[in-house]
Amino acid sequence: IGAALDGALMAGLPPHITSATGMDALTHAVEAYISRNHTPMTDAEALEATRLVMQNLPTAVHEGSNIEARQNMAVASFKAGVAFTTAGAGYVHAIAHNFGACYHVPHGLANAIILPYVLDFSKPECTARLAKLAEVSGLKTGGESDLQLADKFIAHVRALNAEFGIPTRVDKLKASDIPAITTKAMSEAHWTYAVPRYMGRPAFETFVAQMLPA
Repeated sequence: IGAALDGALMAGLPPHITSATGMDALTHAVEAYISRNHTPMTDAEALEATRLVMQNLPTAVHEGSNIEARQNMAVASFKAGVAFTTAGAGYVHAIAHNFGACYHVPHGLANAIILPYVLDFSKPECTARLAKLAEVSGLKTGGESDLQLADKFIAHVRALNAEFGIPTRVDKLKASDIPAITTKAMSEAHWTYAVPRYMGRPAFETFVAQMLPA
């Protein structure tokens, strides 16, 4: 696999696009790492992508002309793409695709909104993997249990979203649309993605409803 990665080409991207596309790359890495289809190769790529995103995305968002941060984000995006092309995506993508189709929510933004919700749900079946993601993100200070590290990682994802001004809910989401969104998202995920923890239909509808506007 080869790609031309030039961070300078992205130096002019505005902060809101930089943050959404950066969180999209993080989603690719995380969903690949917690997928049941992961391999040693995808694990290595996903962990390195996560490390690079956590170390460089805030700088790329707040200092858009920082070419080193931009270059590292380009590498992170590529590595995350390699990982999830093989290991597959998960519920974040299945739901985000439908938010995009129904409400034209940009894909990276949708992924960023949904990611912490999915990680909360998935945590019981991938605690150790989330703990490893916390470790490569620089969140381990020593002595924490896997559960504590998993919680730290999810909290950090939420903190990044807040820092970047990414909302916690989807303003256009309607309760009346949730059954159709659930049908389409479950069809995509349950035939395609090896998610760590599956949801039945009632749970899925309740899950999506968490993102209704307040």
